[in-house]
Amino acid sequence: MAAQDAFEWFVGNMMKNPTADFARKVKEARAVLQSLRSEDERQRFVDEEIVRLRPKS
Repeated sequence: MAAQDAFEWFVGNMMKNPTADFARKVKEARAVLQSLRSEDERQRFVDEEIVRLRPKS
């Protein structure tokens, strides 16, 4: 559950004023995250999603 907790922490910090696109991406990522079987798979996925979802500077 550490990967899911990390994802929820990240999303919680980023979703103060979410766009519709960001909210859709988060919903899709949550669905994939819940379907993964091992914690290692979940952690790799969360690491990739954090990079993908982070706002571009």
